[in-house]
Amino acid sequence: MRFQRFRKLKLWIIILLYFQNVNKNFEKEKIKMIAHNPLVNIHNEY
Repeated sequence: MRFQRFRKLKLWIIILLYFQNVNKNFEKEKIKMIAHNPLVNIHNEY
């Protein structure tokens, strides 16, 4: 029982780390896009 819970916890940690990484990459891409065409992005934001 204890071991199973630990495995679940490990899985959650892996998922959280994965999503943090995806989020970082997404932010980078967003910054890149804004840098490339600020007018379009400003129009989309508001």
